[in-house]
Amino acid sequence: MREIEKIFCAIRCVEEDKVSLATYMLHERDDVWWASLLRIRFEDGVVEVAWDEFVRLFRAKFI
Repeated sequence: MREIEKIFCAIRCVEEDKVSLATYMLHERDDVWWASLLRIRFEDGVVEVAWDEFVRLFRAKFI
């Protein structure tokens, strides 16, 4: 997560793009977790997660 946030700072990433860019950079276990969460939590296909919420969910799972 720290690496992703460093990249966001370097490229001056806007809040609206952070979740989609971060999830693109997920690998292996992280990516499987996100795909599962999308199926369970966002059944209708509408994914509107704020960056703070994504970070909270990620940390709750992996830290």
